[in-house]
Amino acid sequence: MIEALSGIAVAAFSVLAMAVLIVLLCLNIRRAGSRSVRVIFIVLICLFAITGVFGSLNAYRSNKVIGTYGGSEYELITIDGVEYRADHNNQYDSPDRDKMLGKVVFEREDGHRHDPMYVWSVEGTDEYIYALSFADGTFFKKQ
Repeated sequence: MIEALSGIAVAAFSVLAMAVLIVLLCLNIRRAGSRSVRVIFIVLICLFAITGVFGSLNAYRSNKVIGTYGGSEYELITIDGVEYRADHNNQYDSPDRDKMLGKVVFEREDGHRHDPMYVWSVEGTDEYIYALSFADGTFFKKQ
């Protein structure tokens, strides 16, 4: 729950910051003398708006909790009731990861969460996912 709220907070802050920058640039457009300076300000407004939207979406997506991980050596990931087990004998390598799906967390009995693993899909297959924790990346196969 906290991760989802922090993702929303980051996205809201990014949108608010972009809105403030756009307002400040709009106020400076009125004071700008030549037409070329006005065009530069308009281009900057567009760049800030695009950067803000994509930054907000990326922050929200990377903070989205999609499942949990566990096992004695963290070899099991569960996403939407589907279990994935670590598979060290596969034909994939880390550049084969495709789209970021979100993160999985380890929940203790007292409700606290450990460090997250970030999860990506694997290009060309639905059987595998790629998870990165700390500095160690591992492929997991659907069970």
